[in-house]
Amino acid sequence: MKMSLSSIATAALRAAGLSELTFKKAVQKELTGNLTVVVYSQYETEEEVPIDSNPIWVRARSIQDDQAHLTDPQDITDPTRQRKEILKSYVAYLDASSPFVGQLLNGKRWSATWDGGNTIKLIAPESGDPTMMLGMGGTGASDAFANNAKQPVLTERRVANGEIKLNASTGLQAQLDKFSHFRNFFDEFRKRLRETNFSSTSIQVNSLYRDGAAQGRAMVGGRFKGDAASLAYFRQWYLNTYTNAKSDTKIYNTIFGTEWTDPKKLQNALGVIYQKRIDAGFYKNSTGHSTMKAIDLNTNKQPYGNVIIMLDVLESMKKDGIVKYYNWEEVWDHKKGQREVGLKLRKSRGVFKPSEHIHLGLIAGPNEGE
Repeated sequence: MKMSLSSIATAALRAAGLSELTFKKAVQKELTGNLTVVVYSQYETEEEVPIDSNPIWVRARSIQDDQAHLTDPQDITDPTRQRKEILKSYVAYLDASSPFVGQLLNGKRWSATWDGGNTIKLIAPESGDPTMMLGMGGTGASDAFANNAKQPVLTERRVANGEIKLNASTGLQAQLDKFSHFRNFFDEFRKRLRETNFSSTSIQVNSLYRDGAAQGRAMVGGRFKGDAASLAYFRQWYLNTYTNAKSDTKIYNTIFGTEWTDPKKLQNALGVIYQKRIDAGFYKNSTGHSTMKAIDLNTNKQPYGNVIIMLDVLESMKKDGIVKYYNWEEVWDHKKGQREVGLKLRKSRGVFKPSEHIHLGLIAGPNEGE
């Protein structure tokens, strides 16, 4: 007689001495269609998600009957217990070529399908923003995969004068294919890097063009989690990162004028402002993501010395009129006005803020007709 999921997931059956593995095997016989899962990953912003590894592995807990025996990690306050509960959930993977790779964020709901054993394959994100708010500082979900601060280690080292590959998600590659000014920058940047002691075989682009909604997501995602402490953290990040933070009164008043408790509402409010400005041509003479003149380069997988080399190359390109400005975000501005504080932390401890990256602006924009 075939059992239903509801009968399999009863407390009585679990208490009858079945092991965790036996329980999962019994449940998985019933899994024939898609299921909805909550992803647990160390990635809290789209800039952190790796695109140079395939597949990308995370953990995921089904919100359906097949994992009803697990406790929702969000209901657990102790980080150690929270981590242990997360590690009981499914092992999940996503193909790095997926157009949704940037949405593989901690707490995001995805549709998935069982792939045998304790493994599921992620298909696509479901609507809505991440709902998991697992504390700041690398506890909980992040700790299930990596320490909060660690020294990046290269799996492959570049030989002298060796090529340097450019890694980009499917969506970003489409932009690179379409716009020659992006390609020209990376061709020149990699050419100059090859002439140095840069030891990695690749670099990764995190972001190119953004519309208003994407800008709102990039700012709020992973920084503000709905509580007072993370709101204070987000506000300080904004002041440290944007040189016109206070003079841009519309954005400043939006961030500071309300005691926000819902990250999605703040994200949407900022997105609406940015999109209205984009539509009105507000940024047409500026250097930013909305004008296709800004680039974010990944640094959280590069050793400290490699990032310093990248910055030196960008300085040479600035002198040659290719780059307008650049900033090692979350490191140089870790303590505003004291760049050496963040540099010392990064050099000694490694990556202490996973969202660190180089943000740069280009002199040239897209060619007419592109």
